[in-house]
Amino acid sequence: MLLLLALGCQGDCDATRTPGPTLHQVALRIPHPAGGATLDLTLDGAPAGSHAMIRDGDDLTITLNGLPPLSEARYSLIPDSGRRCVGAFTTDNLPPQLPELSVTRADNAAMDDAVLLLGTLMGATSAVFIIDRQGRFRWHRIIDDDALTSDAHLVSGTILYNRYDQERIEDIGAVAATTLLGEPGEEIRTEWGHHVFAPLADGGLAWPALDIRAWSDPDSGETLDVVGDRILTTDGEVFSIWDAAEPELDTGTDQGFYELGYDWSHANALQAINGGFLLSLGHLDAVYDVTAAGAVAATYRPDDVIDGTPWHFQHDANLTPDGTLLLVSHEPDATVAREYAIGDDGLTEVWSVAGPLSGFLGQARRLDNGNTLVGFGGKGLLREVTPDGEIAWQLEAGLGSWFGNVTLLDDVLGTAVD
Repeated sequence: MLLLLALGCQGDCDATRTPGPTLHQVALRIPHPAGGATLDLTLDGAPAGSHAMIRDGDDLTITLNGLPPLSEARYSLIPDSGRRCVGAFTTDNLPPQLPELSVTRADNAAMDDAVLLLGTLMGATSAVFIIDRQGRFRWHRIIDDDALTSDAHLVSGTILYNRYDQERIEDIGAVAATTLLGEPGEEIRTEWGHHVFAPLADGGLAWPALDIRAWSDPDSGETLDVVGDRILTTDGEVFSIWDAAEPELDTGTDQGFYELGYDWSHANALQAINGGFLLSLGHLDAVYDVTAAGAVAATYRPDDVIDGTPWHFQHDANLTPDGTLLLVSHEPDATVAREYAIGDDGLTEVWSVAGPLSGFLGQARRLDNGNTLVGFGGKGLLREVTPDGEIAWQLEAGLGSWFGNVTLLDDVLGTAVD
């Protein structure tokens, strides 16, 4: 709910204000305006734009979405006919489940121009969020207690986010949808989905899915359940690691992550690219380039690095627009974003930036201005770094919270007319 500070009207404007389905949203309604109206808005004393609205013969609703928390908004509604009405209100505080986010560095000259970030939080609370560059929540959706979310995408004005069992026992995988105005959309079932998903050009989805099979160890003769991974899409299965490799269970990588069996491949990233997919399998230290038909076009491993430092337990492996391989490497003393040029003879490291040891999660995404958004997941730390490795912007989450995947957005919030 929004706290009303003042609402005054002059003439026949008679505006009323009602809260919307998302936290920082307010609707200003003018009954039966003749023609249209213009809204002038300030937030905490700073101009926030002038917006012209037109609606004949019916009520006019001006929806202000994504207002920052605990901000004083003052508005002036000027109908095409009649006198203006003015008012003010203060947006609510955040729910207590959401952590405090702190921007601890911001170099405006070095930062990408994008003003918002879409991402996910895990830990004390699972949530999808949009924040601004000041670290203020502008939109959020808290996820059910029994589910995790670690990936979100904005597709044609709709936010898609994944949901899966936080205990990783039950198959509740799904991708939910909601508009920026909080209106729910169709939920797509993602069988045994986890970690991430990828929107496809045809409107479908792809996701890494658990592929659990009984396997007999040829050395010991022991039969046990082994958790592998496959690529599923809304049209069916594309690829399974079981068809490309044989389990090796002496690597020491299984930490009991899945109660359902031995955590063999541990998929943690999937990118839809070049008509196929790039699949990151962290416990295999391998990245598979898979065609749309399910064939393995290429495999990238640390042993393929001919110049530079090989990676370890990679996360968020992806191909950049320049065709290089970018990933986060969880190393003994640090978490490092590493980039490799792909050549006929192997991989050559061309760039890297190190940060604090985070242990799990993490991301590295190349931005339009050449900077890289690097997430140190388990530390609840997000950095935008320049090609020279300088920190242009840094965001920290509260104790006990960490970031899933985060992407930069242009200003998709603001004013809409209903």
